[in-house]
Amino acid sequence: MQADVRAAQEKLKDKGYDPGPVDGIWGSRTAAAVSEYQRKEKMAVTSRLDTETLGKLEVTARKPQSPWSGKKPAAGQVLGGRLPSLFFLA
Repeated sequence: MQADVRAAQEKLKDKGYDPGPVDGIWGSRTAAAVSEYQRKEKMAVTSRLDTETLGKLEVTARKPQSPWSGKKPAAGQVLGGRLPSLFFLA
């Protein structure tokens, strides 16, 4: 998620690493900074923002937002507010 990447970029920059621009976009400089951080922290070098790395950076992973914005759909409601057409062949 873009917010997690941005938060990790901020934390890496605060710790003296160069993740590139703090823009929430995963790029080669962010991956290199994550790898360097993992190596220096004696973690498995995955070059990814895995759970362990996010935890060590003190970044709380955010769950992706659903199109329902946290609301449960009403009975019979589908995305877009329309029920699909059903056709039966006899």
